Amino acid sequence: MNCIQAIAAAALVLAFPHVGHARVLAIQSITTRSAPVILPLGASLAPSLAGSLTTPSLSLTQNLVIPTLQTPVYLPNTVVPTATPRTSNAASPAEEKREKKKNPVFENLLAVAKQSKKSRQSGNSVTAFDTAGPLHLTIAGPPGVGKTTQAKLIAAKTGVVHISVGQLLRVYAADKPEIRERMNQGKLVSNKLVMRLVSERLAKADVQTRGYILDGFPRRPVEEAALQEILTDGLQLDAMIRLDAPRAVLKRRILARGREDDTSPVFKQRMQIYRSKTLPVIEKLEKELPTLTPDGRMTKIESIYESLIGRLARWINSR
Repeated sequence: MNCIQAIAAAALVLAFPHVGHARVLAIQSITTRSAPVILPLGASLAPSLAGSLTTPSLSLTQNLVIPTLQTPVYLPNTVVPTATPRTSNAASPAEEKREKKKNPVFENLLAVAKQSKKSRQSGNSVTAFDTAGPLHLTIAGPPGVGKTTQAKLIAAKTGVVHISVGQLLRVYAADKPEIRERMNQGKLVSNKLVMRLVSERLAKADVQTRGYILDGFPRRPVEEAALQEILTDGLQLDAMIRLDAPRAVLKRRILARGREDDTSPVFKQRMQIYRSKTLPVIEKLEKELPTLTPDGRMTKIESIYESLIGRLARWINSR
């Protein structure tokens, strides 16, 4: 493509980005050597480019729609395709940031837990988790305490299904800006929506056969009451795992996660919700269910995990 053709193509892209399928006119003689230039029928060229396209065989004026040509050729079946944004498999900046922040300790523990489960399934070893049947657990605590981290590890070790209500909501809100914005502000979404998503997930076959660990749910009294109603025979909660950490530690972890909604104002909002709505639910469940906590005030992932797995195994054996 020579310079004149490039300018003509640029004029089409810049002046008519909205053009989809349209009949077009082939202009054959911009220069004696040029290939046909395709323009939409009835389109005006940008005035700033019109002068640049003046050649011995083609004269353009500022207000002319389609210049007079020596040999115009109409191509009724030719179309100008709408420009399609190039797609990319590259991760978003937020995803790249989270990828870089992956904790090698957690990744190693997760791999070991999964391998342990595979080893037991092959008959090489048997533990309390293999003879207990499906477990039905919930893991609770303030934002940033590590509920999802420990829930994933416990799920990998025991074989139960990890159900993250936050993840269910993020997937649902991906194409719903109003819900995503509310979540990014640290606000709770409709209880009706939350319960629908949870109910649908609990009804799946893998939960029925393997059990579950609810990650940070229920968070409100109304959710706790609704959960009791939708849990059918054989799916009722067996125990609660409760985590806690100092506020300063929680805030540091939250700000280090790299999610779009992990900011200081949002953390403050979530802590207010936790104290006013979630904490009463946790205290109620603590009176009704066996409650497992890690030894002391541990902060390391591996120490908390090992402590919880040990206590979970002892609780299973004592039932």
